[in-house]
Parts: sequence; C-alpha cells; structure tokens
Amino acid sequence: MIIVYKLKKIFFPWYVLFLKIYLTPQRLYFYYRNKFELNIINKSLSKYDGVVGVYNLNVYKEPFSVGEFCYFIFFYRYFSTSNKKVSLYFIKRNKSHNNKKKKLSVKKEKQFVKWYFIISKILIGKNLTKIEYINWEQFEKKNFQNMYIPYKNMIMKQKQIREFFVAMFNPLLKNKSKKFLGDFLFNKNTLQKYHSNKFPKNKYITWHIRKAQTWALVRNLDEREILSIHKSIKKKFKNMDIVIISDKYGCDFVKKIDKKFNLKLLYCKDLGSSFKDMSSSLLADFHLVLNSQCFLAFKGGGLLCAAEFSNTPFFCAWTMGLKNQFKNDRFVHINKTQIWHKKNQVWVNSKHIENFKEKMKEYKI
Repeated sequence: MIIVYKLKKIFFPWYVLFLKIYLTPQRLYFYYRNKFELNIINKSLSKYDGVVGVYNLNVYKEPFSVGEFCYFIFFYRYFSTSNKKVSLYFIKRNKSHNNKKKKLSVKKEKQFVKWYFIISKILIGKNLTKIEYINWEQFEKKNFQNMYIPYKNMIMKQKQIREFFVAMFNPLLKNKSKKFLGDFLFNKNTLQKYHSNKFPKNKYITWHIRKAQTWALVRNLDEREILSIHKSIKKKFKNMDIVIISDKYGCDFVKKIDKKFNLKLLYCKDLGSSFKDMSSSLLADFHLVLNSQCFLAFKGGGLLCAAEFSNTPFFCAWTMGLKNQFKNDRFVHINKTQIWHKKNQVWVNSKHIENFKEKMKEYKI
C-alpha cells in the first residue's frame, strides 16, 4: 500500500497536467465566455440602470438544492455589494419538466421558493428592487431596457449558466478591498434574527452530515463512517460540543446512532426548534455554522456554502472530479476553492475517509 501511495504521489502531477491539456478546448470556451461578461462588469456596468438575475427551475439539474441556490444568489450579491440595483426572477417549472424519481410535492416546492425569497431579501438587501415567481412566457414579455442580464443569450435560450458563474467569483473578487470582501461575505451577525434561545452555551463545532433521500446518495454518510469520523473529531476538538447540522431526517438518523453508542451530540433541529417553517429552520442552521469555532464535513451538501462564503474556519473533504474542477478553472488550485479562504479554511480534494481523518490531525483553527 505504501508503494502504491508513493507511485500515485509521483504520477499525480503528471496526470493533472495531462488532464488540463486534454481539457484545453473546454477551458478556452469557459474562459472566453466569462471574459466577455467580466469586461462588461469591470468596464461598462455603470452604464446600466441595474442587473437582472434569472433562476430558471427548468434548466437546473437540481433546482431545489441549497448549495445550487447559494452560488446563484452570491453571484448577484456581488452586484448588490457594488451598489447596483438587482431584480430577481424565479421561473416556474413547466408541467413537462417532470422527473418522477426526484419530483418534490407542490408544498415542498413552495417551501423552497419561500426560502429563496427570504435569503434573497437578506443577501441583496436594500438594492433588491424586484423579486417575482413567474412562468417563462410572462418573463419573455418583460422589458429590460438598459438592464444588464449576465449571460443573456444563454438565459433567453433557457440554457443553464451555473458552470459559468461558479467560476466567476475568484476573478471578480481577486482585486477587491478587505472592506468589499467583508460586506460581500456572511458574518456572525448576518443572520442574528435566527439566533435561538437554545443556542449552545459552550464553545462548539458544527458537523454537517448529509442524509438525502432522493439524489446524490453517494454523498450520504453511513453508521460506520459517522463513528469513525466522530472518534477523530473528539481527539482533535477536545472540550468542545459537537452540533450536528442536517435536515430533520438526517438528525433523526444520527440520533439513533448517538443513542446506541452514547455520543452525546447536539442537534440543530433541537437547538432551533422555535423556528418551525423550513425557511427559518435553514437560516437558523446557517447561523449556527457561522458562529461555530469550526465547520466540518466529509461528503457534505449545500450547508457547506454557509462556511464557504464566510470567514468561519472549516475543514471539509470531497471531490467533484478533476474534470469538472478543471474544465472551467473554478478553483484557485486543487485544494483551495475560493480566493478569500484563509489557512484555517481547508478543502481536502479527496473522497477517501482515511485521507480526511489523516489531514484533520494537521489542521489548525
């Protein structure tokens, strides 16, 4: 095993180089498309009266994903932080847009849209001039004279733009001041309204455990993985409470393991029990993450964004695949996702739990 590991270490840089060369056509396509938008934003944005954002539920692979939406809304938060007026339009799903395996109930869909509205109002703030939930035909009739619509041609053809704008954060923010970054990112007080009266009294770390029931099940943790990671966390973060961040289904799953092995964990859905609806409960989870000593996740989900778009220390591991990472050059480098991340904000680009645990030993808050 040691010999195999050493061989991988020797040949991995060469594999990365080969992959980057192989992906050159795709990388150039993304580069020039984003360069076009960057030129408008950096040189011509002042000519426009405002910016229009479109979240089309028909073009996203997973339109009701916390992570997907967080990337979207932070892209438009950039414009709000730049003091530009922002209008947001959420395009309703067509009846033909129907995936039976993943289809949400109408009630659940409305809950997500409500959360999208609330977090949009919080993160765009006073510069949010309009927010609507309409169908595509209604959107097409809108007059957006002298308004900047990023990736307009693609949006009007109902094509997804996610893989483009997720690669825009680093070039957009690389030369911005500390004040701009401070205004752009989440901070401990951003969601103070969602501070629970059951908030932990002691120092605590947050541990995100994903337990989805319908999609990307490969990113769920099982009992063996939870127990293994818990052991490493207890060694690393002595005398700190551990708060589990998950949905109700995930919290209930971990509680059964907790009861069986006496892990003595705290749970976001218990601490934030006063927030009954899905929107408030999710924002209370974000608030817990932002005020924790450190956020941890192995194979996590959308809650990663709470830490990623903040200065909260985090230690996370997973991989989206080198091809997906390199084709649009979205990362700073292979183990760093965003340019503003500090030394205590660590992304381990690996799907191997032993690698995650071994790297945790070296981690410093």
